[in-house]
Amino acid sequence: MWALCVLVCVGCKAEPASAPAEPEPAPPEERVDTHAIEPEPEPGPWHALLARLNADTPDAVSLVEHVELPGHTVSRFRLKNGLDVILVEDPFTPVVAYQTWYRAGSRHEPRDKQGLAHILEHLMFRRTKNLEDGRFDKEMEQYGIDPNASTWLDFTWYHQKVPANRLAHVIGIEAERMANLEIDPTIFEAERDVVIRERLFRIDNNPQGSLLEILYQQSFDTHPYRDPTTGTPESLEAITADDCRWFYEHYYAPNNAALVLVGDFDTAEALTEIVEAYGDIAAAELIEDTMGDEPMPNSRESEIVAMPIDAEMLILGFPAPKLTDPDHEPFAVLNEALFASPHGRLYRTLKLEREWVTRIEGWVPSFQDRALYEIFVTMKPGVGHEESRKSLLGTLGALAREPLSEDELRRARQRVELEYVEALQDTASVAEGLGHYWAVSDAPVDYLTRLERVQRVTAEDVQRAVRTWLRPDHLAEVLAIPKD
Repeated sequence: MWALCVLVCVGCKAEPASAPAEPEPAPPEERVDTHAIEPEPEPGPWHALLARLNADTPDAVSLVEHVELPGHTVSRFRLKNGLDVILVEDPFTPVVAYQTWYRAGSRHEPRDKQGLAHILEHLMFRRTKNLEDGRFDKEMEQYGIDPNASTWLDFTWYHQKVPANRLAHVIGIEAERMANLEIDPTIFEAERDVVIRERLFRIDNNPQGSLLEILYQQSFDTHPYRDPTTGTPESLEAITADDCRWFYEHYYAPNNAALVLVGDFDTAEALTEIVEAYGDIAAAELIEDTMGDEPMPNSRESEIVAMPIDAEMLILGFPAPKLTDPDHEPFAVLNEALFASPHGRLYRTLKLEREWVTRIEGWVPSFQDRALYEIFVTMKPGVGHEESRKSLLGTLGALAREPLSEDELRRARQRVELEYVEALQDTASVAEGLGHYWAVSDAPVDYLTRLERVQRVTAEDVQRAVRTWLRPDHLAEVLAIPKD
């Protein structure tokens, strides 16, 4: 344009320039505060799916979190009645791990009804409003499904692996169990008898079970962790069918439960089926769990029990951090450094070198509240426990003064990492980890980030855990000796 103007003006007579006209003043613009404008949110994952599911019933389901991690993408939804639904697609195996978790364990029982949660677990496999007794098992067996369940201190969970093409059928049956359990007095009596026999097998006729029951009663004064999940003979006899109905109505509710699905399924299809099957189940008015950690215990008088065994058995119990405590991962590394075969300090010293014991191992709990770090020692026949006990406590004292070597730390940490990574290869194990973390901490995704926390554990972290938790003034112990 500027070139064209020059060409046109060549040879023209110049005229004196006139002053440019004053421009018209622009109308004042209305000031807009751009900070006050909320940007239009971008559609999140499952936006179209949620819009469709909520079209007829507003807020029928919402997305709680969507987390993409290496190897796993977790989508956590919540139905209007409070049911959490945790979905992880894994198309590489044509099965689905289908698990139902309830925050309903032995800690939630009335103190004189120990074993109530365990009996109800058994009843959940029997009769419902729309399934006659025995029909649940038949429905599952015809598709090769082997359903099972377990009750523990903080939760009860129901689990099975389902062929991918049978998922919709199982969703309907599991929703029926949550909504319509019927407790027949005759069936109740039969299942209570089964639980009583389980107690005989696991506790009364099992030296380790009996010793653990004594150890937990020593270690807790008021916390329900002191009470056995299996119940006591007296409490089991006192439980009624009405007690089980009460527990079911107050704890087996969608707003106290989570479904965890990991495997070969389509999220849109599975969530649609779940909303349809579970969406109309009424929420319950839950009983608040106000129990927290007990104060750290003082050392207790050791107890000696004569049993029909061939060699002495010693069980030690120290306070142990709850699952959400920063010391939980250091504890896991410590346990490997002490008891792993063949390089663990105590395993190598007491079993391989001195040959005093036939078994020595530790177990780290993963509970909602502070629990017990259990150490089991079984002596060789004819060998007393005194020197092994002295060596064990001496090793713990040495770790309080001097941290693990770099080789010990690396080896122990790698063993914890390997066990964790192996679990991630199995759909049922991934579902169990997510459900466990949901039940105990309401943070299921933390299970999938545990590896990072383990990799950050230092020798100083382990030493701090030893100094904090494994102190002699917190120790409880029970010794079993052969009965004459």
